[in-house]
Amino acid sequence: SITFGSSPALNNNGSANIFIVKYDPSGTVIYSKSFGGTGFDQATGINTDASGNVYICGSFSSPSITFSTGTVTNIGLNDILLIKLNSSGTVLWAHGYGGADDDMAKSVKVDNLGNLLMTGYFQSSSVDFGSGPIPNYGTSWNMFLCKFSSTGSIAWVSSLGEEGVEVGNSIAIDNNNDVYVVGSFTSSIIHFLNTPYPNAGGSDIFVVKYSSLGVFSWFKSFGSSTNESCNGIVVDNLGSAYIIGSFFSSFMFGSTNLSTNGNEDIFYGKISTTSGSAVWGKNAGGSSYDVGYALTIDNSNNLYFTGEIGSPEAYFTNDTIINPTATTIFVAKYSITGNELWVKGLSGSVYGEGITADGSGNVYRTGSFNPAMIVGTTTLSSGGNADVFTAKIAQCNLTQPTITPNGPTSFCPGGSVTLNSSSSASYLWSNGATTQSINASTTNNYSVTITDINGCQNSNSINVTALQPYANELICEVNVDTALNKNFIVWEKTPNVGIATYKIYKESVAGGIYSSIGTSPFDSLSVFYDAASNPTVKSDRYKISVIDTCGNESATLSPAHKTLHLTVNQGMGNTINLIWENYEGFVFSSYYVYRGLSPSTLLPIDTIPNTITTYTDNTAPVGTFNYYQIVIAKSDSCVATKNSKTQTTQTFNTSVSNMEEYKIIGIDEYSNNNFQLNLYPNPVSNDGNIEYTLSSNSKVKLSIVNFIGDEVLVLRDEKQISGKHKISFSIPENGLAQGIYFIKLNVDGIVGIRKLIKTN
Repeated sequence: SITFGSSPALNNNGSANIFIVKYDPSGTVIYSKSFGGTGFDQATGINTDASGNVYICGSFSSPSITFSTGTVTNIGLNDILLIKLNSSGTVLWAHGYGGADDDMAKSVKVDNLGNLLMTGYFQSSSVDFGSGPIPNYGTSWNMFLCKFSSTGSIAWVSSLGEEGVEVGNSIAIDNNNDVYVVGSFTSSIIHFLNTPYPNAGGSDIFVVKYSSLGVFSWFKSFGSSTNESCNGIVVDNLGSAYIIGSFFSSFMFGSTNLSTNGNEDIFYGKISTTSGSAVWGKNAGGSSYDVGYALTIDNSNNLYFTGEIGSPEAYFTNDTIINPTATTIFVAKYSITGNELWVKGLSGSVYGEGITADGSGNVYRTGSFNPAMIVGTTTLSSGGNADVFTAKIAQCNLTQPTITPNGPTSFCPGGSVTLNSSSSASYLWSNGATTQSINASTTNNYSVTITDINGCQNSNSINVTALQPYANELICEVNVDTALNKNFIVWEKTPNVGIATYKIYKESVAGGIYSSIGTSPFDSLSVFYDAASNPTVKSDRYKISVIDTCGNESATLSPAHKTLHLTVNQGMGNTINLIWENYEGFVFSSYYVYRGLSPSTLLPIDTIPNTITTYTDNTAPVGTFNYYQIVIAKSDSCVATKNSKTQTTQTFNTSVSNMEEYKIIGIDEYSNNNFQLNLYPNPVSNDGNIEYTLSSNSKVKLSIVNFIGDEVLVLRDEKQISGKHKISFSIPENGLAQGIYFIKLNVDGIVGIRKLIKTN
């Protein structure tokens, strides 16, 4: 006996009985029925019509089988059986056909008008399907094809046979109700309308097409000197048919030479329904025996086929099925152009031949197993020898999961965010968690793979950032504002990296040690003035850092930039020497030397390589102040920006030194070394010393003048004797502001000048 779901047990009346079971889409049994006698009775084909009626074909060896509508009696060994049931499983009619020998139906299909087409083979000398006996043309099996009305009345019969074995294995019907039959034949020649079709050797594949009236259209065969068989056919609505079977060694399928991977391989191919010509052919398999049994097509013209794998590994176009048992089955999905979409194997010792697809693209597979099999997450164990199974393979159109954070996915160090996946049967996160929600506290891309109850999977990911201060902000240049006599720093902002404030650092009196001198908000113009700088005195080095919106400062400071610093002194004769410290921070090729009679009239007078930091001006005008500046040019510009609302920008493409001025009054003023005028220390804070030498008694005036020549402090105004003089002086408190001044020594009308730098 056998039990399906909660339906009553079905009892076997003999060696083997036929059963039918109906399921709803979720796999719940609606009904189960059995039919049979005392012999070996089997069902080999099933189909339904538009009204839900069911048609079963097969064979029976029992002397008779009793149905609710009457008794079917066996004439010989195995007779053909055809049964019609309504959607509730009630038998409407049953017919048997056969002779004295072995006769069997293999496939039944319903056309668009509700008529039945049935094929198989008969060994008896003749069989009568209701329109008169059809003869067997040899002593072995002949193929038959019958058409019946929905009431079981015969419409027409055709047969195919010679001296060998010819078997019809499967039927397909197109939208015009034309009929296609596939099978195999061993006769040396097959005739249709007096046209011979030779056999290549062994068992060859045949495909034959008939009109809806049973008129022969065409015949095609494929084969080699070894054995080939065709077990299934299906047609699409685009004028093509697809067949499946198996072959040994190799054979030509149209222009494609198919060769096995071992003993027996699966083959599947596409043919034209107009001519039967091969369009494409492929094979799959391994080192042992692998067979393709059945195929079906869905409403979107996707192709599904199935069969058995006896090889340890079976190779398909893109996938490999591993078989650790004696035999297992597979289901493959291909496009009608022959591209593999997926291949799945069922784990365990599994056998089976049937497959179909519903209007939603779900695939149903039937067969048997012993002792166990695994389908998705379900493990089935047999109750005895081989048990029956029906499996639904859902299309994996699982919607991509959504990941919903319970807050911002960017947060300050020490924070976290909860990530929630949309609902499914199971979850696997990239961190190994298997819960629906996880807590994310570190920077990462978090992904989740969900699996539904059918084993279908889909995944999604989300980026989480534990904010760290941006570490790559750079100074673009440092420069000198000669009008204000202050250094300023320029940088280009990096947007959208969480910067709240810039912090500016300056090298302290200890080399390499930097101290903060100020901050600049992100929304301010990216220029910072060093109020404590004095570019006329020395150059300075600067670095910057960033403070993010969490209040954390970047771990490292930017690379340093150093300002240019220019000094000017008396050269030989009417020449002026320029000496400067090099710029540090960006690459440039040249220094440009500027000179003018006023700060606003500077013009370039020379260009020198970036490896030289001294210059002598041999053409300086005499008797007036000359203003000098050193300029370098960037290869690109620095664009200082404010905020997005104001769109304020300022562009810089040069960096300049402080401005120095020098006045040549006469030759003796600078070249006459009799004065030997010297000042120390210089720079001067409060107290200083001036030394000079007089060659004779002279009228001397010693004073401090500003850069336009106005006296600001008179140190001496008297007659002095010849010889060396040293004058010590103190600058009164608040007497001189910080800046550039000059010591002016007037000896009997001859003037000597030395620069004095006043510091606080």
